[in-house]
Amino acid sequence: MSTSRILSSRPSNAAREVPTRRAPALAQLRQLVPQHDDLAAQQAELTAAAHWLRAPVRTFHTRKETIRASHTTAETHPRIDAAVTEVMRAQYMAETLDALIDDLPRHGEQSGPARSLVWANNSTSAMSPPPMNSTHSSTSTAPQRWTP
Repeated sequence: MSTSRILSSRPSNAAREVPTRRAPALAQLRQLVPQHDDLAAQQAELTAAAHWLRAPVRTFHTRKETIRASHTTAETHPRIDAAVTEVMRAQYMAETLDALIDDLPRHGEQSGPARSLVWANNSTSAMSPPPMNSTHSSTSTAPQRWTP
């Protein structure tokens, strides 16, 4: 036998109480509907406010990242400039040494022993040239490298 036949053939206490319980439940539901509508409206307002507040937060984050990138760039520029300067110094020194070697008298053309002195000058390690009477100076035709 189906449940609906059982309920319709013998009304139980619960079935008899349905009409009496229905009215208070409907009254309570009528009171809850405006509360639900109010909450839905508040939710819509809060959602709109959240979207409205996200724009300044995104702008803030963008500005923060821009400032961070500018700071990194500002820190990096002196390092790059120093590296470029060192490369330019090394190129100048190589050109100078090439010119010096080209100007040295060739073997057999000289009237006396050729002397040359080369020293390193680096901004990170201040070195001075050796004294002229040092044992590091060369009396041969080829330049020699001085090491401290």
